[in-house]
Amino acid sequence: MPTLALNDNRWSKLKGGYRLPYDVSIPLKSLSSGADKNAVWLELWEELHHQGDVGEASYAAIPSLVDICIAKNLIDWNLFHLANVIEICRTKNNNPPMPKWLGESYREAWGKLFIFSLEALKKSKDDVLIRTIISTIALYKKQPKLARIMTDLDEGELNEFYDQMFEDF
Repeated sequence: MPTLALNDNRWSKLKGGYRLPYDVSIPLKSLSSGADKNAVWLELWEELHHQGDVGEASYAAIPSLVDICIAKNLIDWNLFHLANVIEICRTKNNNPPMPKWLGESYREAWGKLFIFSLEALKKSKDDVLIRTIISTIALYKKQPKLARIMTDLDEGELNEFYDQMFEDF
């Protein structure tokens, strides 16, 4: 199933993290054209996820985000972390179900993201990027608890967790 084309009219009807219509195709087009990546990622974070809430626009964004980042070889922690958060929230907090027309494309995107994650991990030196990539791999491999640890804990919390769990080593 192909990714939803960025000029498809359905984008404007999909709801984001605030449960309001949000046309995510606009920032996706900006990211694809090489616009200010930081501004685009900030908008995507703001609109696609809100306090555990995600929407159909959140799900629909993933295949396009994956395709854009792979095409541009854009190895950015935002891609991995946003995809992880959306996937973790997808089955929580009374979030809407995956639309049937999107399910296959979403699953295929996660397969592509997994392969991209493995390639990105080889090149990564940044701690945050490495943790988000490991979380992506864990989610793909059906290890949600490991993914949550890697997604939710910052460096200090991870060190504290480690010290508490392995103080005898």
